[in-house]
Amino acid sequence: LFEDNAIIIWPGEGEVARGKAAIAKVIKAECSGTRKSSLKQISSDSRAIGKNYIINVGMWDDTKPGPDGRPMTVRVRTTELLHRSKGKWRDMVDHASVGLPPPPAKQ
Repeated sequence: LFEDNAIIIWPGEGEVARGKAAIAKVIKAECSGTRKSSLKQISSDSRAIGKNYIINVGMWDDTKPGPDGRPMTVRVRTTELLHRSKGKWRDMVDHASVGLPPPPAKQ
């Protein structure tokens, strides 16, 4: 899925990696454990930016246990740069972030 020199920047502390070996470590750590994936794709907007390049902006909802143990859903925003080489599309850059919570309501 990734170019040899790809970069990922994900929301968690330490979830930044360059190159396939480092990316594999981050993905393995993210996918290990007992929590099942609960990502739900909300949107995807892809645009060609050159003959062999596409940029995609997406939104995902991820539901996981919150600090109190109850399920909470966060919106994950993604931006990916894909490159086509040798007939296959692969990620060059995969950046995901979670927005800050809204400020508390004024009383």
